[in-house]
Amino acid sequence: MKFILNFLISVFFFPFNLFKILINLNKIINSDVILLQESRNGYGNVYTSLDLFRHIFKNKKKLSISFLETHRFHNTKVFELFNYDSLILKTCFNFKKKVFGEFYKKQNYSYSYKGKNFRNFEEFSSLFQAPKNYFIKYNWYAKFRKPIFWKRPQQEFFIYLIKILKRKDCKVFSIDDLYNLAIKKSLIMIKNGKKSFFSSKLAEDMKWINAYFLIYNENSIPGLKKDKNEKLSRILNDQNQIKACLYFRGDTDDKSTYSEKINTYLNVIKLLSKKSISVYLTGDFHLFLQKLKVKKNIFYSEKFDLNPYEFDSYAKFNCDYFFGSAGGGAWPCIYNKKTFIFDSYPYGFKYPKSLTLEKKLYNKKLKKFIRSDKFQFKDIKDLRKLGLFPINNSSNKILGIIKNVIKK
Repeated sequence: MKFILNFLISVFFFPFNLFKILINLNKIINSDVILLQESRNGYGNVYTSLDLFRHIFKNKKKLSISFLETHRFHNTKVFELFNYDSLILKTCFNFKKKVFGEFYKKQNYSYSYKGKNFRNFEEFSSLFQAPKNYFIKYNWYAKFRKPIFWKRPQQEFFIYLIKILKRKDCKVFSIDDLYNLAIKKSLIMIKNGKKSFFSSKLAEDMKWINAYFLIYNENSIPGLKKDKNEKLSRILNDQNQIKACLYFRGDTDDKSTYSEKINTYLNVIKLLSKKSISVYLTGDFHLFLQKLKVKKNIFYSEKFDLNPYEFDSYAKFNCDYFFGSAGGGAWPCIYNKKTFIFDSYPYGFKYPKSLTLEKKLYNKKLKKFIRSDKFQFKDIKDLRKLGLFPINNSSNKILGIIKNVIKK
């Protein structure tokens, strides 16, 4: 029944997507390179692949084509941050936390290894002990898979159509293809004397991040178009003000420390407001908005009846400071001059030019906090099996560091 429903929804979207492709035919034909975002479609990978794409092919005619999955990614304004064309196709929708239509699943692929074919992902993955390193779990198997047409016929049809319509000399890259190309380029850069960003041994799927940080140009800052920036600035009336973007990621913490984390953010907002710094709330800030007593110098989209995604893009690229959690929504911080990421995880991860305070690591057996050096890029489940627990820092410690950052 679910298969039939998904198929019917896919059929519903088909004519709209076909029409989009036809009216954008010239963009496809005139492109030198095309980025095809048909998997890994969360905010982080959508954003970083778009940014990396423009840095690698800065002198080429570029086009990004994305199969939008609104249950994983909903900020379409991110495509306006980069100065090249984009085409957004939709093959699914979500309702009450359920997804219908065509969307990314491991089960949409067949798998093969050393000449042997496997009927499903579970059978394939049972041959291996999945790598324990963070960032690798979902994608270490990508090179062993091929899409099954009947499980996502619309996407496969349009991918095939795009490859027919493009010029012969136009190259098409998936997100994984782009990351692999970036890794090759970074290895050449390192061989020629450029220092690797991360010093520790990296998981296979972490290497593209190292490549991204080596390749990107910190002076080539993305952002909304000038007229939109000026319009938002007038509405917010924030000219000549010192601005701080505060990013709150609300779905990654242990429930036992969650209220403590919210209190830390409320204290940060109070501190910045007292210092007459305009605070732009981004991410999952709505989770603590009712507890927010400070009103002065606080900015968020609903307060000004603005498009939330447009406000988010404006806030992250028009701030003097960036404070908050690591995560997909924090990637833009690599273009900010002053960034402080607190309660960061996994251990060993950091953004360029950022001041980073990692979570403390508590050893339950020894009943004390220990150094995290030996546990870089490890998954939290593996740490817990060892009796190790990442713990948020105290509000006072975070506030003390922020005070020093805004003094300079």
